[in-house]
Amino acid sequence: MKIVWVRSNKLFSKLIMWVLEEPVSHMAIVFDNKIVFHADLMGVRLAWYPTFLKTHQVVEEIDFDLSLQDEEEVYQSIITANDGKPYDYGAFAYFTYRGLLRKCFGTPLPEKNPWGSEDRYLCDEMVEVLPDWIIPQSVKEVDIGMKSPWQVYLLLKATLK
Repeated sequence: MKIVWVRSNKLFSKLIMWVLEEPVSHMAIVFDNKIVFHADLMGVRLAWYPTFLKTHQVVEEIDFDLSLQDEEEVYQSIITANDGKPYDYGAFAYFTYRGLLRKCFGTPLPEKNPWGSEDRYLCDEMVEVLPDWIIPQSVKEVDIGMKSPWQVYLLLKATLK
């Protein structure tokens, strides 16, 4: 299993990276280099990884060397918590608004996203349902809905060392 941080040549991806001044616009969880879970404007969904890679370029990844049993546990936790959940448009709207304030006026991003919903997801919020033995509780205590995918990467990279 691995978590990947990606970008694409699509306008939406380019806008996200431009506003945030970061190298990625999206993140996803990959199993066996075949299946990918990610949240986009259509909601949380499952896709074939080779198909996903036709429109996304991997910039960074964190690979977890898991036993088959542990990987199945992670897979089931994602399905149970996320499958079919809608995209969090409110959280995205607030994040976009605050991102534009940051880009245009240097206003720092706040720590909390007041427009976020507990039963809707942004792409980076999917890490919150991973078991604590993969994603430490200290990461889960952060309001991931107010972090960009790249900020989540940096947080995980620093925490998992």
